[in-house]
Amino acid sequence: MSELEALVEAFYGLLSDKRWIFHDRLSLTAVKTILAEVAQDADRAETMLIDHYCDSEQLTAMLLPLRKLPAMRHRLPLVEKARRDYTAGRYYACVHVLLSVMDGFSTSSRPYAGACTPDSRRKCTPGTAS
Repeated sequence: MSELEALVEAFYGLLSDKRWIFHDRLSLTAVKTILAEVAQDADRAETMLIDHYCDSEQLTAMLLPLRKLPAMRHRLPLVEKARRDYTAGRYYACVHVLLSVMDGFSTSSRPYAGACTPDSRRKCTPGTAS
């Protein structure tokens, strides 16, 4: 556990100013490799981390857990199209697709969170979400 703690601390010590987030789906092998090769060069570490995320196989692997989410399953064809657009460098296309997918997913996951519904006991004002 102390090895993981040291890895996370080294990651944030180098990349926190660049606003990178260490998360549970981030490859520990990739982080170890990056930290071993950059010698406190945050710009180089960031470039290597971006390259890691740009790797087509890595990106595909990161998307696999989405299949477990019922509200995401029927949206996976759109996610796959966005992945292909991203891989092809059509970033302008994948951003809009992914924003709409995530909006739909969040609405499906929590359909009435903060919404004004007919059975709502609070007074809803037009133009407000809560």
